[in-house]
This record gives sequence, structure tokens and C-alpha cells, in this order.
Amino acid sequence: CIQDMCVKRGSLSFVARWSRRKGRGHLIIRTPLNNTIYYGKPRTNSSFDEGRHQQIGDGSQIDNIYWPSNSTPPRGFYKICFSTGSLLNDTDKSPITVTIEIRRFRQEIETMTRTFNKSTTKLSECIDASDTFIATYSTVVCNEPYVLTPVATCVNILNDRNNCGKIGFKCNATYKSCSGGICSMTPVVQLTQPKIIWQGALNESTSYEFSGLAIPFNITLYNTTTNYVFVTTNGAICLERYCSQFYSESALPNNEFYGTTAFPFFDSLYIENGTNQGVYYNIQGISPNRTLTFEYYEKHYNNRKLYYQFQVLFFEAKPGIVQYNYLDVSDGGKTATVGVQGSSTGPFMQYSFRQPLSILSNMSITFDTNNNTYTVVLLCGSKTCTMDEVCIQDMCVKR
Repeated sequence: CIQDMCVKRGSLSFVARWSRRKGRGHLIIRTPLNNTIYYGKPRTNSSFDEGRHQQIGDGSQIDNIYWPSNSTPPRGFYKICFSTGSLLNDTDKSPITVTIEIRRFRQEIETMTRTFNKSTTKLSECIDASDTFIATYSTVVCNEPYVLTPVATCVNILNDRNNCGKIGFKCNATYKSCSGGICSMTPVVQLTQPKIIWQGALNESTSYEFSGLAIPFNITLYNTTTNYVFVTTNGAICLERYCSQFYSESALPNNEFYGTTAFPFFDSLYIENGTNQGVYYNIQGISPNRTLTFEYYEKHYNNRKLYYQFQVLFFEAKPGIVQYNYLDVSDGGKTATVGVQGSSTGPFMQYSFRQPLSILSNMSITFDTNNNTYTVVLLCGSKTCTMDEVCIQDMCVKR
């Protein structure tokens, strides 16, 4: 009920209202699909855009354009215009203020106004340059830190290198990433189309969190086979059972972790607010040869100048195998625990515990829990080097 008149509201509606006077005014809406709706063209011919005009009374105080409740309005930007029609053509030529009320299902009403001092008559268009133009409205809502772009998408200006700090600001090739809304030399996440488990730019700072994750195939370590894991931000991944809230490093087996647990880099790690730092994952390949990869990019809790970036790979076709790939490790893992255990009492394999220079950048450790063995290599372009070699210009050289 608006000004004692019954008005359709549907799933989306734009209502123009003004103080009653002689003559008629006309609401004009240009939709994201570039259809223009007004009293002379009361509906579109598109099944994807079912907006329609509703004449209210004699049109002297209200006009309405709406999308029926059983339809889905197009996502994007709507141009809102108003033609004063014959409202300013009578003896009363005083300015007229038009209020636009925008209603969406289960959302608060939004309003905007414009005062017209002279007649506008064009009905066939609604663009920014029109003398009828009032405003642009978007049905796409972005929650902080995401910001709406001119093409009605949401981007995170804290870590989007093409919209770093503000829409349209691009980091040049000198920088590796956008972090905290500033072009940065810090690394970028290496996964293709990563999914976020925890991210500083989205979930704020943390020194310890864990999240459950269902995966579309089974993975196995020791005698545990599951399609559900718990991922901590402190470099431990637990199969099937909750991870411990305990996060001080210890030698393996760690009696605080009761179930089967992978420790790719168990340490006091920290994710900083507003940055790319976080824990991510993706799944690649097709059944029965899919690979589940987690990627960590974090700082050390006690020294925020140190950072670590590493990946953990589980293989659908290789039950019992887990691989740790270290992309960048600031301190050589001198305070970390690296290994895998079947329970708090074993079996287990420990590669290192608080051992300086035990973890090198571009190093890979593969644990085989079927045979309780592990191998360590250096990744060198398309090659792998043994630990008594170094990688120089993608070549393995004895050291």
C-alpha cells in the first residue's frame, strides 16, 4: 500500500511516487539486459527478463515497474529514469520531487530522490546522459572487503592485483601480488582456481583455526581411509577425526593428535588480516586419478618477517601416499615438525623436528605409509635432484 494505492511488489519492484497534481509522470527502467520498460512498452519479449509496467490509478501520483514473484530479475545494473510527462505542463510549474522506492524480497526498502525543475518528455531511452536519469541500482550486493565493479561483479580489493586497493588500480609486472590492498613482492598462491579454507583478506587474522572439509573421493594414510579431513592453519591435516587444539610443536608421535595426521609443517603459524595469506585447496584430474592439493601461505607467529609457502598432495590412485612440496621456507624449518603419524602412539615417520635447514625451498618429501618409508628430492624445473645435488639453471649439479 503506497499513498492509499495497491502496488505489485513481486521479487523486485521500482515504484516512483510524487505529490499529486494534474497530469501524468512516467517511470522508465533500463534492465541489465538492455531492455527498456515504461508505460508505452509495458513488458519485454524475453523469458530471461520478465519485468513489466503496472499502471497505478490514473498515473497522477504513482508509477510501478516490477518482476513477478515467480520470476528471477536479471543480475546487474538497472538504470532508473523518470519522465515528468504532463506534470509540469499545467499552470503549476513549481519543482516536483520524485521518490523512487526499490523493493526486493526479504530486504529493506531502498530509496532515492530527484527534484525536477523543468519538463522531461523522452520515454524511449534511459541512459546516464538522459535528462530523465535519476540513478543506477545494482542487484549484486558485495560484502566487505569485496567491492562492486562496473560490470556488476564483486572483487576483493585487498588481494586482487587488477583492483588493488580500489577498483581499476592494477599492480604492474614488477610486483608479485596485491596484499592488504597494496601491490607487494610477497608470493601469490600457486594453485589453479584455489578454493579458500581461510584467508586473511576474507576471514581476518588468526593464529589457530581448523576447518572440516568433505572431498569427493577417499584418501588413505596408514589404516585410515576417509573422504573427510580437518585442516588446521598451523600446518597439520587430520584424517576423519578432529585435530587437537594444542599447537606447540613436539616430536612424533604427538600424543595430542589421536587420529591419523599429516604434519607438512607443524609450527606456530600466523595469517595476517587483509592479505593473501591463508590455506587453500583444489582438486584436479578425473576419477579415478584425482589429486587433492592443499596450499599454505603463512607467517611465523613469533617472527612476522618469516613466511612459508608449501603444498600437501593426496592422490586418489595412490592410497597411503602423501607428498609435501615446499615452495618457499624462510628459516629452513628450524622450529617445525615434519612427518606423518597413524595415531598418538604410532606408527609414525618423522622427517624433522626443530632441525635447522632441514626444509629447503623447492624440496619435496613423499611419505609412503604402506611401507613406512619416505623419499626426499629437490624439484628442479622438470627434473628432480637428490639431496646431495643442487639445482642450477634447471640442472642437477653435485655439491
